[in-house]
Amino acid sequence: MKSMYETARSRMYPHLVTRGTRRPTFWNITVSNVPLDEDKPQGPHVLVGPRMLDVTGNLTDRGRSAVAEYAAARAKRDERDLCVVWGEHDCTWYDQDGTAIPGATPPQAFETLNPYMYDQLPISAEACWVYKLPEGSEPSHLCVLRIDATRIEIAPGETSILGEFDERPVVGERDPASEMFDAEGRLRPPSTYRGQPVIEVEDEHTLIGPVQPSQDGVILRTPWPRHIREACNAIAGCDIDERIVASIFGLAHVAADDLPPAGVADIT
Repeated sequence: MKSMYETARSRMYPHLVTRGTRRPTFWNITVSNVPLDEDKPQGPHVLVGPRMLDVTGNLTDRGRSAVAEYAAARAKRDERDLCVVWGEHDCTWYDQDGTAIPGATPPQAFETLNPYMYDQLPISAEACWVYKLPEGSEPSHLCVLRIDATRIEIAPGETSILGEFDERPVVGERDPASEMFDAEGRLRPPSTYRGQPVIEVEDEHTLIGPVQPSQDGVILRTPWPRHIREACNAIAGCDIDERIVASIFGLAHVAADDLPPAGVADIT
């Protein structure tokens, strides 16, 4: 029989979404009427108490109130924006002071530490131009996003992680990676996973996707080459190739109809 925690690993609702730098993160909420097995991993968000779940395993009114109180206290304690998603069209947003705002359009999260949720959380990529930086630079890449005809964003970039399968699946739990391993236990991923192309397999168990902006970037309005150079140098931690400056300047000022498709920029 599955423990309450194991059941929660693949349960969609309720869950918690925290606001990341660029990408919201999904967290399971484990709720139980009885104490959990001490030898089982319980995750960071666990609530235990009588009459929290009904006989079908769904939240009771008491359980929902407990989750709401927990979320408000957690937002205030961590000084962090978060959202509890109760269902497809039901959520509650929490400000850092614990104020609750009901909503009907939950935030779409796709970052998660729970491999059992990977295939239920498709990744939405940001369309950007990618510039590879030389060895020794602080990020591996620069990402450029055109916001509109007068604004661009320059941000650090890194390859995205589509999934990590370095742990044995829980017995009796659905294994989302079962069809990816061959008879010898080697990972043989599909060409796309979670809606994104698989670029490579790292460390024999990690699926690597395309380069994406990794942190908040610098937004420039009608930038001159000097502004682009200063922003790129600050992000890279070194003087970048002037050809990158010229290329980004061209993206910033070319007419929309003449924009090249987003992707890896060839600077040769």
